[in-house]
Parts: sequence; structure tokens; C-alpha cells
Amino acid sequence: MGLSTGSRCCRCCTPKCGAISVGVVGLLLLGLGIASIPLIHYLVRENIASDLQLTSSSSSIYDVWQDPEGQDAHTYMQYHIFNITNHEDIIKGAKPNVELIGPFSYDERHVKHDIHWNSDQTVVHYKVISCPSSLHPLFPRIAFPVLVSS
Repeated sequence: MGLSTGSRCCRCCTPKCGAISVGVVGLLLLGLGIASIPLIHYLVRENIASDLQLTSSSSSIYDVWQDPEGQDAHTYMQYHIFNITNHEDIIKGAKPNVELIGPFSYDERHVKHDIHWNSDQTVVHYKVISCPSSLHPLFPRIAFPVLVSS
């Protein structure tokens, strides 16, 4: 005795029962996913806090903190200077004409040195050296006048 096309093997194999079963399983999975969000959030925050905490010079993150550019992290700086071409006319009340000079671009390097930790390794004091690590090939030398009041 075989089953004919369109017949059911039991009472629970109706399309209505199938839809209810899929709905119940879907709601259970949805509830499990929503309930796991705080747990995943907690685990990620704890993992980040333990791995990225700067506690001493022997921390795994210390070298990256002390010299970020040594780890291929660059601070790209770009400056524009505007030159006023009609300064006599501005004094008479005219609208200023400006000329864009630049951009002046370079990678700036920040290295921490003279690093001192307090006795319980919770506070660090340091000085920062900031300098251009690579000047733009056509970077001009600009002289800025020093204004002195007498």
C-alpha cells in the first residue's frame, strides 16, 4: 500500500500545520537572537577592554600606542592658504579678492617619548614629538613674518 498523490501520511502534515510549525520555529529563533544581543555585546566589550588596555610598557598594544606611524598608520595633513590680492581696495570698503595657494600636503608623525608610569601603572605621562615624516615633492618654503609690538 503506497500513498497516492495528494494524500497525507498523518494528520499533522497539512499545509496549515506546516505553516504553524515554521512560524513557531521562526519565533523561537527570533527570541533566541534578541536574547543573545546583550550577551554578545558584553563579550565583545570585555574582549576589547582586555586586549586594548594600556597597562604598562609590556602591553600588547604599547608599541602601536607609542609610535602609530611605525605601524603604518599615517596622519595625512593638507593645508590651503588664501592670499588677499586687493588689500588696498579692502581698506576702502571693497569686497576681498582671494587667491588659493596650495594645497600643502605631508604626512605628520607623532611619536611619544619620555614616557613615565606612576607607581601602580595606572597613569602615564609623556611628551609628543610631531614632525612631517615625508614632505610633498613640491613643498615650498614659506617664511612667516614675526610681528613684534613695542
